[in-house]
This record gives sequence, C-alpha cells and structure tokens, in this order.
Amino acid sequence: MRRPLAGEVLLALGCALLLIGTPQSASGEPTQADQAAADALFNEAQQLLEAGQFDAACPRFLESHRLDPAAGTLLNLGDCHERAGRTASAWGAFREAYALARQVGDKVREQEAQRRADALKPRLSYLTIEAAASEAQGALTITRGGREVAPGLWGVAVPVDPGAHAVVVSAPGKETWRTTVQVAPGGGTTRVVCPTLQISSVTSTPLEEKPPEFWSTQRVLGAALGSLGVASGVAGAVFGAQAMQLMNDSNRHCGEGDPGPCSARGVTLREHADQAATAANVMFIVGGVALVGGVVLFATAGPGGRGPAAAAVRVEAWPALGRVALTGQW
Repeated sequence: MRRPLAGEVLLALGCALLLIGTPQSASGEPTQADQAAADALFNEAQQLLEAGQFDAACPRFLESHRLDPAAGTLLNLGDCHERAGRTASAWGAFREAYALARQVGDKVREQEAQRRADALKPRLSYLTIEAAASEAQGALTITRGGREVAPGLWGVAVPVDPGAHAVVVSAPGKETWRTTVQVAPGGGTTRVVCPTLQISSVTSTPLEEKPPEFWSTQRVLGAALGSLGVASGVAGAVFGAQAMQLMNDSNRHCGEGDPGPCSARGVTLREHADQAATAANVMFIVGGVALVGGVVLFATAGPGGRGPAAAAVRVEAWPALGRVALTGQW
C-alpha cells in the first residue's frame, strides 16, 4: 500500500465529516474524487515506470501527490527521477518524502527516504552562478531555465539536474547576456561567471512632443477672410465717398425739387452716383460678412489643430438684387 496508516485515518475522518454534512474540502483534506484520481494516476505512473517511460511516468506521480499528498508517492517520484538521470529532482523528492513521513509518524518511509537521499547525495551535480562584482548591487536579474535565481543564491552551489541549462542575465538599459551551460552527471560543480553587462546601444527615448503651432490652416483661412472683410469695407468707404461727390456734382446741373429737372450732364452724374452707391453697399455687406466669417473661423480653431477637413467659405453677391450670401463649412 502506498499510503501510511495516518493517511487512512484522515480519509476515515473525512468520510465521517461528509456524513454529518461538512464538505471535505473545508478541512483542507482531499476529496474522494481527488483520492480516486490520485490512485488512477499512481497506478498508471507505476506501469509507465516499469516500461521505462520515465518522462511520462514522473509527471503522473507528481500530479497524484498534488491531489492526495503521500510519502509513498514522493518515494516513487524520486525513484522515477533518479532512473531518468535527474539526480537533483530525485534528491528533492526523497527529502520531501522524508519530511512528510516524519510529520505523519511513518518510520518505515522516513528511513527509506533518508537512505535514498543519502545514497544519492554524492552523485549530485551542482551549478554556481556568480554575478560580476560591478553588477552585484545593481538592478540585475538572473534566470536559469526561465526561472529567476534569487540574489541570495548568487555564488551558491545549487544541486541541478545534469544537462543543458540556459542562463540569462539582464538589467535596465543594459545588453542582455545569454549562455547555455552543460552540467555533467556524476557529481562536481559547474561555475558560471556573468560578465559586466554593456550599455544598451538601443535606448528608448521618449518622443518630444512638439508644441502646437499657432497658425493652423483654419486660423490662416480665418485671417485671410477677415482681411478680405477689412479690404471690402475700405473699398465700400471709397465708393461711398465717390457716390456722395458725384451726387453733389449732379445737383449743380439739376433744378430745385425732388426730383428736380436735370440737364443731360446732371442725369449722367446722378446715374454714376447711384452706381457708386450700389457698389459701396455691396462692398460694405461683403466686407461685414467676410469679417464675421473670418472671426468665427479664427476663434473656433484650436492651436495646432487641423481645423475642419473641408473648411470652405464662399461669398456671393447680386448687386442688382441687393443680396449678398456667405456660405461656409467649419
């Protein structure tokens, strides 16, 4: 039998708790389903072990122990690792089996686990990973086989399974250093000294954000439209002054009254005055609309913003009808 008597007592206690309505998992003990799965895994692992299929057998022993911890399962796991040549893993399993058997008072398995661990210890292979003196106090990270090596283990000979071990050393702003070391079986210590890491040639510098430009496209358009409005207003003032001057000149060629009789010269001057007045009105209206549109475009544009994708303003005038239209999109 693979489980000690104490394990059977715990199993019986779990069944009793189940009968009174208390879930077994509440006490931390394996459930009946866990025990059934652990037994199935254990039996299958033994068959694979006898067939020499160690890589398939060892994980099943490990999972069986996880579901239903037992010193006997750990002994079989250690035996599986040892026969596969994984001496450090085997030694660790024997040491764990010793501690568990001692905890539950299983003297037989305690002694067997101690014997197997002692017999295996002279054949353990060790690996020492040392950080460079200049890096020892820095923000250095060392991994072996993808798992981080704690700083407390740097420079310490640690039992490892024989074979290839990938060592990676990294630090912020430094070039990562990698190596693969071969650890020979049969004992001995392999030493790896990590070099001083070089400054990384590729440094990530944050992109400087350019300050937004004040004169965006929309603001330029607004300023241009506003300038057109001012110019139109000036032109309107000129036409207005001209209309007044022409009207005054025509009055000298016309009689009193409204309308008074005018000579041919007076009629011509009055027609020219009306045309100048119409032009002045159009210029004033166009100038006012353009000025308002320019102010709106300028004021609604954010600094550096693209402005509207299709910003457009169009001024249309019909002097004969006395109409002016401003159409735009912003």
